Amino acid sequence: MADAVRLGLVGCGKAGQKYLQALVHLTEAELVATYDPDYEAARQAAMAFDAPAFEDLSVMLRQMDIDGVVVAAPSHTHRQLVDVIVAQGVSALVEQPLTLAYEDALAMLRAAKRGGVVISSAHPLRLLPSVRQVAAAVRGHRLGTIIQATAQVVCSRTQSFYDEMLWRQDPASSGGLTFSEAISVLDVLVDLLGVPEEVFAVANHRLSTRAIEDAFSASLVFASGALATLSATTAAMKAHMEERIALVGTQGSATIGPTLAGVEAWRIDDDDEQALRRKMAELPPRTSWQSNWDALHDFVEALREGTDPFLTVEQSLNTIACAEAVVRSMNQGRVVAISEIMGTEAG
Repeated sequence: MADAVRLGLVGCGKAGQKYLQALVHLTEAELVATYDPDYEAARQAAMAFDAPAFEDLSVMLRQMDIDGVVVAAPSHTHRQLVDVIVAQGVSALVEQPLTLAYEDALAMLRAAKRGGVVISSAHPLRLLPSVRQVAAAVRGHRLGTIIQATAQVVCSRTQSFYDEMLWRQDPASSGGLTFSEAISVLDVLVDLLGVPEEVFAVANHRLSTRAIEDAFSASLVFASGALATLSATTAAMKAHMEERIALVGTQGSATIGPTLAGVEAWRIDDDDEQALRRKMAELPPRTSWQSNWDALHDFVEALREGTDPFLTVEQSLNTIACAEAVVRSMNQGRVVAISEIMGTEAG
């Protein structure tokens, strides 16, 4: 595909706006149409690209010559939207979380394979140089056997954040803290360690009357014997944000944080920790839409080259299953085996 990839945007809210910013800087693609149930939002998004706006997704897909669609709509609508897109023979990049249920994610993947189209899941933290550095060390067994891991998300969410889009405070629509704020870090943890065998999670709602939890903590047990904890909270001071993952192995340890773009500690063999930290610190500053650009570029290159994207749905299936197990555990107050979610495909 020598020409620019022709893209449609589905969902023109805050997430969609970041993809619009990313598209300005991606010469290999062009925006040719937008869709949103709020037609005015779709029109405003399309205006700067001199593209038509639609209030009916099926009409947009039928009338426009589109190679791929970016789905940046609310999480609970992803399955329904992707079903429509795939049925028209169009590929899709789906903003995280892919879905709120493993069975929906699996159905989306199977439909894409039947239709011969690409579905990519926008979990771009896997593309960060720091994350790839740790992933290479883990897969090269440079840390030895992983014994313990910790993953943490700390952020601030005021009531105005939830009032802005009411679906955010409905667990059935947003998936709660696990599927919103914690999903990207959970995705990296699962990418590094694989799918856990068992999950136990607890949550609290001490600071607000919202149905969304203020904090949760989950313990994950892996077949290898490795143990991990995942914790997240939205109760931090305003504008505060941290994301950390620390791994401890029999031959070394590594920590990425206070955001996953940086290396906080690196004790592996004879590696020069300070040199590595300087290397990561000297990378160009990341804009608010940089991760969207990373995911978009990965998707566009897959369409151009006729290859699978790096951010595959197959990998995201593991993340969705783990997130669903966390939510089920905190809601039911018991240990949840991942086989309950994935069936015979677990592990």
